[in-house]
Amino acid sequence: MTWRDQIRAARGIVHETMAVGCLHLTPDGTRQGAERVRYHYSRGALGELQGADGYGERYALPTAVIFDQREFVPAQNDLLVFEGGEVLQVGPVYPADVRTDFRRADVAQLEQALYARYPFLTPGQPWAGLTPPE
Repeated sequence: MTWRDQIRAARGIVHETMAVGCLHLTPDGTRQGAERVRYHYSRGALGELQGADGYGERYALPTAVIFDQREFVPAQNDLLVFEGGEVLQVGPVYPADVRTDFRRADVAQLEQALYARYPFLTPGQPWAGLTPPE
């Protein structure tokens, strides 16, 4: 087994252990399926780190989801709906790590004011008012 195979197997175990279920929708509400993603929630940035030019640097820690591209690949602006009613809008989707089949997409929580654009969603309800996955 090569080093790449070992990394792929280890990340597969992490993904299987830490992934949570969600519904994947297109922006028009078409249901793409029930998927599993690792949800990395972040609230800010690391800051005031000494930069090469003598000034402080900041590194943003974006909220992201990690997904297995063999299962599905969301498009920018797609929606991911979780059991607790949380809805995430997909931002940029990045290429797969060369050692694995896992990809990252930046996401943002759907703000209350934006629910009007998505009449098929009900804020504050489990699965945002959608039929739960089976």
